[in-house]
Amino acid sequence: NTILESSDTLLASGQIEAVGSGLEVDVDDLVFELDEPITVLGNYYLLVVLDPGEQIEETNEDNNIGISNGIVVTDQPIPELDIVPVEFDFEPLTTFLDGSLTMNATVLNQGEESTPNGFFCRVHLSDDNDFDPSEDTQLDTFNFPSLGPDEELDQTRVTLVPGFFSPGFYYVFMECDPTDQISEADEDNNVIQAPGRLEISADPIVDLRLQSFEVSPRNADDGQLVTITAEICNDGTNGAGPSRLRVWLSQDNTLEQTDPILLDYLVEGVDADTCETVVQQAAAACDNFQPDYTVFAKVDATDLLPELDEDNNTALLDTNLTIAGPFCDCVEDALEQDNNSPATPTFVRDTTYENLTTCSNPVDWYALALRRGETARVTITFDNDRGNLDMTLYDASLSGPIDRSLGNGDTEEVVAFVVDQDGDYRFQVEGKTDLDRNVYNMTVEITPPVSGTDLIVTDVEISNPVPVLGETVEVDFSIINLGDVAAGANTARIYMSQDIDIDPGIDILLAQVPITGVPAATLIKRTIEVSMPLGVEGGDRYIGVVADALNDVPGELDETNNVGLSDIFFLEAGCFDLLEPNNSRTGAKTIALTQSQTELLDLLVCSDNRDFYTFCADAGDFLRMTANFDDAQGDIDLRLYSAGGTQLARAEGTGDSESLEVDYVSVAQCYTLEVLVVGSGREVAYELVVENGPAPAELVCSGSAEPNNGFGTAAILMDNLDPIDDDLAICPVSDVDYYRVDLSAGTQLVISLVPGEGEDTVPADLRMSLWSSSQSFLANTVSATEPLIYTVTSGGRHYLRVTSLASGVRNQRYQFDIQGLSGVDIAVSDYSLEPSVADPGERIQYAFTLANNRIDDINGNFYYGIYLSEDLIIDGSDLLLKEVLVNGLDGGESLNVVSKVTIPENTAQDQTLYLAVVADNRSQINEFAESNNRAVLPLTVRPSCVFDSAEPNDLRQDAADFDNYADQPLFLCADDTDWFVFDADPSTQYMIEATFVAEQGDLDLFAYSASGVLLGEGVETGDNEAVIFITPAGTGTAPVYIEVAPFGDTRIEYQLSR
Repeated sequence: NTILESSDTLLASGQIEAVGSGLEVDVDDLVFELDEPITVLGNYYLLVVLDPGEQIEETNEDNNIGISNGIVVTDQPIPELDIVPVEFDFEPLTTFLDGSLTMNATVLNQGEESTPNGFFCRVHLSDDNDFDPSEDTQLDTFNFPSLGPDEELDQTRVTLVPGFFSPGFYYVFMECDPTDQISEADEDNNVIQAPGRLEISADPIVDLRLQSFEVSPRNADDGQLVTITAEICNDGTNGAGPSRLRVWLSQDNTLEQTDPILLDYLVEGVDADTCETVVQQAAAACDNFQPDYTVFAKVDATDLLPELDEDNNTALLDTNLTIAGPFCDCVEDALEQDNNSPATPTFVRDTTYENLTTCSNPVDWYALALRRGETARVTITFDNDRGNLDMTLYDASLSGPIDRSLGNGDTEEVVAFVVDQDGDYRFQVEGKTDLDRNVYNMTVEITPPVSGTDLIVTDVEISNPVPVLGETVEVDFSIINLGDVAAGANTARIYMSQDIDIDPGIDILLAQVPITGVPAATLIKRTIEVSMPLGVEGGDRYIGVVADALNDVPGELDETNNVGLSDIFFLEAGCFDLLEPNNSRTGAKTIALTQSQTELLDLLVCSDNRDFYTFCADAGDFLRMTANFDDAQGDIDLRLYSAGGTQLARAEGTGDSESLEVDYVSVAQCYTLEVLVVGSGREVAYELVVENGPAPAELVCSGSAEPNNGFGTAAILMDNLDPIDDDLAICPVSDVDYYRVDLSAGTQLVISLVPGEGEDTVPADLRMSLWSSSQSFLANTVSATEPLIYTVTSGGRHYLRVTSLASGVRNQRYQFDIQGLSGVDIAVSDYSLEPSVADPGERIQYAFTLANNRIDDINGNFYYGIYLSEDLIIDGSDLLLKEVLVNGLDGGESLNVVSKVTIPENTAQDQTLYLAVVADNRSQINEFAESNNRAVLPLTVRPSCVFDSAEPNDLRQDAADFDNYADQPLFLCADDTDWFVFDADPSTQYMIEATFVAEQGDLDLFAYSASGVLLGEGVETGDNEAVIFITPAGTGTAPVYIEVAPFGDTRIEYQLSR
């Protein structure tokens, strides 16, 4: 209650210094935690009592108690909605300019309603313990999605400390919804202070050291979790910001960056002169047939920190980690013998063999003793993730292959059907590359000569292993007639099944395929398009093809082998409606508008599955699109794009509907509508209503300032001076445009009409006139080219009117050029990036000129932001990488800005993004034109480097056999060198040529003798490279080593030939 009682809990006490007569003292904010939790629900108050011991004799003791607002303690959700930051911290406590720190924030919506949209929380640095967003420095921003009732969300951000900040000690605060975009039940609980103070130093002194490192147990089964414990110490005087701890498994005693990573862990920070212990678990996974590993650990593995000493960052276990399992230990199988050559194959018969391996040899050779007329089918199954295996079956004389299976799934199959002679038919199982080795099971089926007709189905494949409901895919299959009697016309059926047993009574029939006939001892192939069914559950599925499904072939000898199955595939059925698939702009569903109103019912959109529709409209039409939904399920937003992909409009309101409209279609064209859900984990049912027809006459050809047809609806002049964004026009017939502007007495105003964007001249019929605040006439022009010149005699609001003398003209476009009008105009120019091709985590230098093109000074501060975008449109969906404060800008002043920004580590590779600078990105400054505030340049994120089948061959002692890789596609990375070796005759001239395209980069060739003497080099520029050399004299062949080295920052595909 509000009465001070002896049972009240004392939270804090302090000393007040003497207070002079008539003076007051401000007490800093107090922050404290309750020693005991509040367990009784109800209203509570904070009471501040002055002079509780009555040491001061006062004239009035009754006013010594101050009472706070009420604090409600409840176990019920707060009515409406209420955003509360409940936890906020950072580490390390010390950092440096251009350094980084990790911030963790937890935000709760403790209300009964969902937030209508996403929101953000700003982080501020304060010199004192008193939060004041108008004075404190903004450091970073957390962006939160929409939160449901009683929903809590944790976020972690790695924050860079800008180099222009002042070193010192700071208190760190976070304020949620600082711009009051969300109406809350309580706005007073939106600020939280992080524990501790942040120290920012000017000079970084950081030295991380791996004090200890352990993996337990040292003997583990394949896939077993092992515990990794690392103690990381910082011997520097500055805190170390976020860095990565990596643990590698190496097959030798040398750490290579290409070694498999056992653990990749983000160390959030280590304060100066302290140690942090990391305990993590990871699954021990062996490379194929490699059980023993040297284990290395390294702190700051990606070199993010400016350390004094990096030699103490790495440690290794004193003994190996041993991983056991069928894929780890190379144990020869029962059929191994000496079957690594076609001369010594293992003969197999009609049966199944399990746990065969290619561990000791990269290829296994087998043989089938077949009699004339017999048919053999060999199938192997394996885990393709462990290594890709292929099969090739040869004829009896080994002169050529009968069948090959070179797929990328978990099954390979070859068939020798109705062989024409007795003999030993060899086949091989081998890795797709030299590095692909595996464990596999093999089934051999031998069918004796068939007198009659016998159909079998093989090689069933589906073109997309992850189709969605309704998607059209291709199914390939082969039908073989094993018999000596032709099969007549029949029908094959294609089914989709949940298991490997095809049951026409249960499984879904996808297609019936007429087969005109299958001659004796013949194979036919077919490719058929089928559509995935609608309205079914998703999951693992098989495609089954049944030959002679209607029993059209009389007297077939064996009906049990008429079924062939595909590999298992996954049918995607999440968030499905009858207009799926339509989850991208390129895959938008085109809807024909055949009536004035088209209703699309029973639609479904999800957070991770947006919907896109294309609508086409004729010139002179309007187009209105409305989505109706229940906002209790979630909030839907709309975006509209032109045919070229430019975003034209967006609807982001609240409530049960969103609507977008094109009021007038000037040229017949198509538009794409995007329907998306705000927030994550949402699934919203909706209906889409599309209205289309002739546009009303009064809306035809409206300019961007419309409606502005009178003094009462006059548009703001300063909002319509952008030559790019503002399309002003007198249209339709009888239109008049009014603009309002506040002018000071003595202003010398010169207003001219100039051609609209894309126009060559100003329409000759246009006229201007100026009117006072009392709507009295002041001045006018008598031609379109005459400027309106006027000196303001009385300050206040003025009106500018534009009229046309033309008759029947529907569209007369124009813009303004105004001199003497006070104001500001922020402009960005001369924008550049270095480099423009980068890796995730790389620092990019940007430079641009920031200018105020108008005469008035910008006395207040504003910001510019650096954004990372997937397209040229900079909007709320783009990622803000950096925000910099600008301390005003005088009229006519310009600044040359040069700084750096880091591309986020988690940026997807092999894509082109856009890096944009946006001046006044918070829209704090009221200015003439906004379109010149931004500049955008493409930024290419490099593809990850692909290691070819010859790797590892980075060192001379690991040189690959030249002849095995000649004329094969190879790949060279910027930090890579490829070595090859071949035996060369003495005193012989050789030419080694590398074929590549110089647009990808340049590479050089070097030839060395066995003793390391350079024999020749090729270091030209342009496409391709060659090295010509003569081998030393001698009595026999000797190895020659070829080095392929990149020149510069190169990632290049090439081929070698001799």
